[in-house]
Amino acid sequence: MDLARPVREGPRVASGAATLIAALVAGLLTGCIVGRPASTPIPPTLTAAPSRPSATPTVPPPSSTPQPPTPIPSDTPTATLAPGEVPALGRVFFLIFENREFGQVIGNSTAPNFNGLAAQGALLTEHYAITHPSFPNYLALVAGDTFGITRNCEDCYQDAPILVDQLEASGRTWRAYLEGMPEPCFDYTVHPYAKRHNPFMYFESVRSDPDRCLSSVVPFDQFGADLNAGSLPDFVWITPDICNSAHDCPLATADAWLGTVVGSIRGSPAYGPDSLIIITWDEGAGEAGCCELAHGGRVATVLLSPMIQPGVEDPTPYTHYSILAMLEKGWGLELLGLAGDPRTTPVSEVWRLSP
Repeated sequence: MDLARPVREGPRVASGAATLIAALVAGLLTGCIVGRPASTPIPPTLTAAPSRPSATPTVPPPSSTPQPPTPIPSDTPTATLAPGEVPALGRVFFLIFENREFGQVIGNSTAPNFNGLAAQGALLTEHYAITHPSFPNYLALVAGDTFGITRNCEDCYQDAPILVDQLEASGRTWRAYLEGMPEPCFDYTVHPYAKRHNPFMYFESVRSDPDRCLSSVVPFDQFGADLNAGSLPDFVWITPDICNSAHDCPLATADAWLGTVVGSIRGSPAYGPDSLIIITWDEGAGEAGCCELAHGGRVATVLLSPMIQPGVEDPTPYTHYSILAMLEKGWGLELLGLAGDPRTTPVSEVWRLSP
C-alpha cells in the first residue's frame, strides 16, 4: 500500500506543475507578470562612476626622474584669479641651491630630478637673482632687502622685520632646517655647514631670542623626525650643506639629494592640496638681470603644487623679491621692503596658466 501511494499522487503533482507553468505563460502573454506591464523596459545595468584620482602625486624614486602627478581638473579655482593675484597658500616648502645659471640646469642630463620636477610643475624661465655673491640674495628672499651688503659676512646682523616675524604674528609656524648644522641656533661656519646660507641667524629678532632660535633654527636631521611625526610647520625652509647644494660638489650630487627630499615631501600627508614647493638657486653664474633690481644671473626656479597645472612655463620677468611677494600675498601679509616695490611683480601667472 505504501509503495503504491507515490504512483497515485505523482500525476496530481505533475498536473499542478503544468497548471502553474500554463498560468505563467498566460501572464507573460497578457503583460501581467508580477504586476509590471510587458511594455515596461527593463532598466539598464548601472556602471559605477570612476573614482576620483588621488591628489597625491606618485612619489618619485630618490635617484631617478620623478613620475608625473595626476593632472589638475580644468575647473580649478586658481584659473579664476585676476592678474597679479595669488591663491591662499597652506604649507610652503622652500629649498635653495647654489651658484648655477639657468642653462646649466635646465636640459642638463646630469639633473634628471630637477628637470623632471620642472616638467611636473611650473618653471620660471626669466627669474633673476639680485646680486653677487651668495649672502645678499638670502637676505632678499626673507626680508625684501640686501641692506647694502655686498659680501659674504659672518657678523653683519640686521635689526629689521623678516618674513618669519610676519608669520608668527599671523598665527602661523615656521622652522629652518639646515643640513650640516652641528646644533640648533649654531652661530658659526663649520664645514659642511655655511652660516651665510642661513639668513635667519642674521636677524636680531631670531638670534637674540634664545628660545625662538633654538626651537626654529635646527639641523636638517630634525626634518625627517618632524615629517614622520606630522609636526611640520607652515613654512619649511631647507638649506642643503655645502656639497648637496652644488656649491662644492657636482650638479648630479645635488640633483640626487633633491630627488630624495622632494620625494619624501610629496609622498607624505604634509603635502596637502594647498601646499607649495619652491626650488630655486641663490645666484647664477653671470650678470644678467631685470627690473632694475636684479643683476645676479638668471636662475632656474620650479614651483610644485596641486594648484599648478603640470608643464607650465612662465616667461614673466621675476626676481627673488617676486618670490617673497608671492608668499606674503598667498598668506595675506604686508609686503616687506622691495617685495612691495612697483618694479616687483609677484610670482602669480603660474597659478593661471595652462601648458
